[in-house]
Amino acid sequence: MIPGCFGAPSRLISYPLNPLTNKNARSYQTLVPLAAASGVNIEMNQDAIEHSEAVGQQLRIQLAALPERVVIAWEHRRLPDLARGLGWSAMAPIANDDFDQLFVLRFEGASSPPLVQHYSQSELLQQPCFKSRPTTP
Repeated sequence: MIPGCFGAPSRLISYPLNPLTNKNARSYQTLVPLAAASGVNIEMNQDAIEHSEAVGQQLRIQLAALPERVVIAWEHRRLPDLARGLGWSAMAPIANDDFDQLFVLRFEGASSPPLVQHYSQSELLQQPCFKSRPTTP
């Protein structure tokens, strides 16, 4: 769905998981099918556990220098912190049972706030970009 509707990703970034307990594995698991389909490795940043906002700030600097299509899957309680670091301070908290949101942030300059579009998975399933995807036999 993501490549068909938004283009192929150049980076995939996940909130880190604990390999011993699988805590926070959902973010990583969300990206696995996209990684397999795109051939892009999943990056995990251990600093995100305590410093999601700082990780967002670092990403914002990187994206200003070299624009990329980055797909991020994050731990829902830390997502507003990441968004603040990316320059979007108005992100509302995500409910514990909400797994249906996709936010697209587009950056037009290093100092301007991102343009934010919000989608639900059910919305995207009805879009031509999803409906026209090639089917597998």
